[in-house]
Amino acid sequence: MDPRTKERVERWESRPFSGGKDALTTLADDTFSGAVTAAGVWAFMLNGRIVGVADGSIETLVDASGTIYEAPADALPLLAAMQTQGGDPRAQYYTNDTALASVDRKLQQGSFTGYVELSEQVLSGDYYLVYYGGKRMAAAYIGNAERLLTGDEAFERADDEIGIYSVIDVDISVTDVPGHASANETATTSPEDAARTNDTAADTAAGTANSAAGTDSTTVAGTGSGDRLSTGESTDPATAVTDTDGPVGQDEPSAGRTPSDETTVNATGTDIEPSETPEETRSEKVADDESVTEDTEVSYSDTETGTADSTAAAESTNAGGQPEEEPATTESTADRPGITTEREPTESSATGITTGEDSTGGDRTTVSGSASSDTGSGDQRTETAPTESDEHDERLKEEERWRETRQIPSIDPESSSEDTNTQSSAGRGSARSQRGQSESDTSRSQSQADSSRTRDGPTPADVASTEQALRSDMLEREDKIDHLTQRVTELEETRKQLVRERDQLQSENEDLTAQVSQLQSTIEELEAELERVKSQPAPTGGDAPATPTESTPSEPERTLTAQQALEQTNVFVRYGSKSQPTLESAHEGEGSRGDLDRNLQLERHTQFDAETTAVDGQPYDSFVEASMQYRFVEWLVGTCLFEIRETGNAADLADLYDVIPRIDRIELAATVSLEEDDRADVPDQVTFDVAAFDKRGTPLVVANCNDSRDPATKGMLEGLEADASAVCANYPDLGAAVVVTSSFFDPGALELAEEVTTSGFLSRSSKVSYVNLSRKQGYHCCLVESRSGGFHMTVPEL
Repeated sequence: MDPRTKERVERWESRPFSGGKDALTTLADDTFSGAVTAAGVWAFMLNGRIVGVADGSIETLVDASGTIYEAPADALPLLAAMQTQGGDPRAQYYTNDTALASVDRKLQQGSFTGYVELSEQVLSGDYYLVYYGGKRMAAAYIGNAERLLTGDEAFERADDEIGIYSVIDVDISVTDVPGHASANETATTSPEDAARTNDTAADTAAGTANSAAGTDSTTVAGTGSGDRLSTGESTDPATAVTDTDGPVGQDEPSAGRTPSDETTVNATGTDIEPSETPEETRSEKVADDESVTEDTEVSYSDTETGTADSTAAAESTNAGGQPEEEPATTESTADRPGITTEREPTESSATGITTGEDSTGGDRTTVSGSASSDTGSGDQRTETAPTESDEHDERLKEEERWRETRQIPSIDPESSSEDTNTQSSAGRGSARSQRGQSESDTSRSQSQADSSRTRDGPTPADVASTEQALRSDMLEREDKIDHLTQRVTELEETRKQLVRERDQLQSENEDLTAQVSQLQSTIEELEAELERVKSQPAPTGGDAPATPTESTPSEPERTLTAQQALEQTNVFVRYGSKSQPTLESAHEGEGSRGDLDRNLQLERHTQFDAETTAVDGQPYDSFVEASMQYRFVEWLVGTCLFEIRETGNAADLADLYDVIPRIDRIELAATVSLEEDDRADVPDQVTFDVAAFDKRGTPLVVANCNDSRDPATKGMLEGLEADASAVCANYPDLGAAVVVTSSFFDPGALELAEEVTTSGFLSRSSKVSYVNLSRKQGYHCCLVESRSGGFHMTVPEL
């Protein structure tokens, strides 16, 4: 049993199964619909009858105990039985080309047995239409949770979907529960069994057992007496001629078709004066190329004693009399459009006609009659259209080919022939004996003309060939569409890759251009210095004078420690020209890194005279430009924004990317006031090695630096995270907190960075390395390494 089908069945409401025939009989009496499993065997039941058994036999299931699963809808056990048994895939369609509703109508009209599955290229769920004898039931499993829908709601949802659906033909055998009394007491228990029951009853009444292989079963019996026709209530068995369209083998999906009405009229009775003589009764039926079609024509001659009007498809008139045995001739014809079956009674005074609708289900009418002319007042003639032996053989061959052909109803309107109207006509004549011969000749001529008239239609082989061609064309178009779609995707990826390579090369070109400009400037300075030295007078004696670079600098007027010098230093972000590239224009994707470097100016402001101040024994300018804090400031405003933009991380690092253009002032060894925070665990102020502010003094970026050979530890990161979170709680515009080291980060620091940026239910997946303080408030936590004079962001990786 298919695991998916089993899983769906096991979700039904269940209860224990005690085993034994009595338990199954109880389910049959309760018209149970669902599944029963025991000892690994599965039995599917619909309205108390078994529609399928899987993984064993019903006898094994009867002897064991197990579980009963009651289906929430009648369609489900029948669908499970069909899926478990497996079927023959007949066709596959795309909903945009062939609507599901049109196929549904064809399958119902064709008494189809099987199911339609709409699941391929459908995102919303799986949809099923289950058919038995043309009756349709629907079910659907919606979403990943497989929410069940049934009935019209499931069908309407399926009809609105877009995807590929398959038509599966399944041969289902419906059996009674072993030992159930209803198997022999009830002729029919469901609409699906009505066809077989009616056919069996008709054969029993006629006294003939006929094969249900697509031929006509005909029984003729007659009674007649007297020189007048008698009609009245039926007291004796009447003449009956029965045409029964049976299933063509076990493979025909319409084997369960059932005529909806059957009427039989028997005749004996009282004398009436005849007024008309029947001359011709003709019943012609032409169906679609999927249906069984037959033309039946029976002709009658006059009797001298009277006539009666008869219309084969509308009314039945019975005539009764003394029994008179009449032979019957039955001719089997192929159930194909345009083929006529004729019956020739050799010498008849009583006739019976039964006409049956095609497989779509129609009315069946039986007309029985009797008449005789034992007074010898006239001759009775019966004329039938002649049939050539070679034509008969050809029809038999066509019938054999038709039986070997099997197809589902066509869904192409152009491949289906129009239904022809059933025509019935009767000639009328006088009861006078001298006019009988003339009217009989006219009837015979008309009968011959009608019997030779046929309607041509497409053969099943033509229909199958057309469907195969259309299906092949559809599959070819789908393959071409898939190929073109794949090609478009490949070209799009190639284009994106080329754009990235172009941007990267352009950036490298700009960097090299800036480096060349810097080197040229250095060369010019050195050349100028060389010219100045050459222009000095030569020494007159003694030791050569020291060059300016070797001259002893003047003694500084003031000496500061490194911490003091940094605390009293502010760096301002300014530009040579606002019309040239700025951080704002670079944020919008304009300008290059080289253009910004040439226009960007970092102006230092100190609270002391920088030219006369020494820091730890070296000039202030040399000290501050070599410090890690100042070099980080240069990287932050001159390089970081371009690295984020060019690597496509502008959205992932949105908070940091958006605050860089707002930086106006940067403090080294900065202090941020938190006096307005009333929380007990928050200090009045916190310090950072670097803090960037906007024009209003709002902190935008804070950073701590580790300028030693030892790796940055977990403790350093914990302290920064605590201080930065306190600042962000009071200044929501804070974009990032950065730890900078000249060595590397130990594993504890990396683990802590991952922990603080991913923990909590407020973590946002759209931003990387992000510390959430609330649903709308947080900042990026970044780790930067400084080696070989440059800076590289390692968390997050760019």
